Amino acid sequence: MLMAKAPFKRVYSCTIKKRFKTKNAAKNHAAKYETPTWPYRCEFCGGWHLTKKKPERPKK
Repeated sequence: MLMAKAPFKRVYSCTIKKRFKTKNAAKNHAAKYETPTWPYRCEFCGGWHLTKKKPERPKK
């Protein structure tokens, strides 16, 4: 499992964040707040979390 090999700070960050089962659930939760947030798939737990960091668009 990735958690066993991951740096402590990254795993800890995952454990304290709200986890959502789906991307849509995360988006719906984010829509309730004024601060813009974006959902991302967590590599440690497999769930979805929200971040304030805007995702980069893929370069063409």
